[in-house]
Amino acid sequence: MQFSSLSLRIGAALVVMARAASAADNSVSHQNIFLDAASSEVDYKKNKVEFKDIVISQGDIKVEADHAEAEATGLNFKTGVWTFSGDVRIHVEKRGNLRSDQAVLDFKDSQIVKATITGDESLARRQS
Repeated sequence: MQFSSLSLRIGAALVVMARAASAADNSVSHQNIFLDAASSEVDYKKNKVEFKDIVISQGDIKVEADHAEAEATGLNFKTGVWTFSGDVRIHVEKRGNLRSDQAVLDFKDSQIVKATITGDESLARRQS
């Protein structure tokens, strides 16, 4: 898959925003991650979960999307790769917002360690 320069910059912006939020409030890493979805399907044999109309949040970081799929060991966010698609909205309080067609978030130790944002309509906006 090829990524445009804009999508790479937006991906970097998300990581910077998330790290800035974490640095500003070290307790974010110790906060629970909350998940709310209209529906879910779990395949324990393949370690896959699928959600519709999903919202996840941790501290002042919130990710919303029409759909999400995860390759994870359980629903605890300790480790795994989550793919959000369909009107993806990422909000980091007092730091900015991102919108895109798709976002892939890698979790390790219950924290976002990598984010890749893609799509023709990717848009990053920093709040003042």
